[in-house]
Amino acid sequence: MTSLPANKETQKQLGAWYTPPEIVRVLVDWAVRSPDTRVLDPAVGDGDFLLKAAERLISLGRRDPDGLLFGVDVSAEAVSATADALSAVGGPAARLLVRDFFELDAPGLWPSELPSVQAVVGNPPYVRYQRFAGRTRTVAVGRARDAGVRLSRLSSSWAAFVIHATSFLSSGGRLALVLPEELVHSAYAASVRAFLRHTFESTAVIGFDGYLFPRSQERVVLVLAEGKGLSQAGQLRLASVSHPNDLADLDCVLRSSEAFGASEYPEKWHVGATDTATDLLDQLVGAGRLVPLRALGKPGIGYVSGANDYFVLRPSEARRRGFPDEVLSPTVVAARQVPGAQLTPADFAAASSRDEPCLLWTGGGSDNEAVARYIREGHERGIPERYKCRMREPWHVVPGVVVPDALLTYMSHQVPRLVLNGAGATCSNNLLCIRVDSLKPTEMRGVVTSFYNSATMLSAERIGRHYGGGVLKLEPSEAGRILVPSLSPAELVSLSPLLGDVDRHLRAGKAREALALIDEVVLRRFMGLDMSDIAVIQHSWARRQRSRAGVRLSLPLSERGMQRALAAHV
Repeated sequence: MTSLPANKETQKQLGAWYTPPEIVRVLVDWAVRSPDTRVLDPAVGDGDFLLKAAERLISLGRRDPDGLLFGVDVSAEAVSATADALSAVGGPAARLLVRDFFELDAPGLWPSELPSVQAVVGNPPYVRYQRFAGRTRTVAVGRARDAGVRLSRLSSSWAAFVIHATSFLSSGGRLALVLPEELVHSAYAASVRAFLRHTFESTAVIGFDGYLFPRSQERVVLVLAEGKGLSQAGQLRLASVSHPNDLADLDCVLRSSEAFGASEYPEKWHVGATDTATDLLDQLVGAGRLVPLRALGKPGIGYVSGANDYFVLRPSEARRRGFPDEVLSPTVVAARQVPGAQLTPADFAAASSRDEPCLLWTGGGSDNEAVARYIREGHERGIPERYKCRMREPWHVVPGVVVPDALLTYMSHQVPRLVLNGAGATCSNNLLCIRVDSLKPTEMRGVVTSFYNSATMLSAERIGRHYGGGVLKLEPSEAGRILVPSLSPAELVSLSPLLGDVDRHLRAGKAREALALIDEVVLRRFMGLDMSDIAVIQHSWARRQRSRAGVRLSLPLSERGMQRALAAHV
């Protein structure tokens, strides 16, 4: 077999990550229902989907599947590998095109190089929006727009693939794809979710408790959509399995899934979106005991210097250069610099003693000789030509520098952290800034302390985005929707002494102990929940947190299968 692209950078550019054969078999067997089914794989990769489709057609009684298999790939090597795979087993001839899939017109009003099909199967390339650019992106977005879907600038390649691939399906056709988990939770995928609901009679999404792809940190879901054009508002089913072997009885998985009718539109397609814990959160919101974080203080990004390696200095460098103290501000540039629930002057002194980059030069003091010399050095290093710097005047003055009341981690592993800014530090856009008006210092301490309860953490898991490696990401608009306790001034003051205990637990990596401490006070004593209700919320949060951070799934793959399953995550 012709080898697939082995160079990792090439794989990244193509968005290529190959599907374990066990999963291919499940998707193909579900999508191909009769011996006359025409099958399209719009991104053939190593050809496994078409190979399994040929086997499926033969098993259904088709003696010669010639003329029923179609495949496209931008990589000539992938197309050659697919042709070799089919011929090696004496398989049927397939129509294979070395083309950019988005350049192909769908069958219909104009001639097409491919016919309409009854099944689309595959694993579309996943190229993030930063690389998904140029003519390919322009054409892809145009194809989606022709189908009535407007994709945001943050959309990755898979989103347009889903929409354009659907246009090749005949009425009643089936779609069976492996897609990034971003489908179920990202804001930019909302239009794709709506498209699937309005295009298919039924859409099922199956997630995994762990990572499907060996040596990859990309979480994926399986999408099984059937009955194209047979309903204007189809049924939605959401399911999750612990291990791919659970898919051996796919009908059972689908029967036991969460079902949503035509009039039900969950914002995100997480399993458990309507569980008892969620109902409890809704009740607390209705009672006014939980409110969005933005009701207390709107989250925003920290400063964007455009060149942290230039504007953020180590103390030793500031001393060596003779910078005056008044042009420097203490700053935080990474979540690891705020390991607890509060940032104290002692924390900043410790960072300084370790000579970490923790001093922001905001661009002032140009009349000072040491600063003027540094500005000239910046010109020599080409700093004014960097994108953010060349967009402002003067280039060396950093805008948007504020001292927030609290910091919120933008990306988190165990739990998101709201951190009291007792050091008076600024922060870069690697963290979020929270500014709160009209609160006394002890009340602000109570706000931060109350954040560490299981209801708030469950809310964050539901709202945030899950990324490879178990990362929970919170954009400012999403962070503003996290539900936090609405407490009286007296309740906030009574919580204030517990901030030190929460801080110590977090620094020791014991987030669960911190949550248990605050749950007892905030959820039970202040909000009046009984222990069984609190246990339901705690369990739901823990399950979602474990799923996000999950373990890689062990698949019984052959050596060849293991090689094909290597994922190149962009």
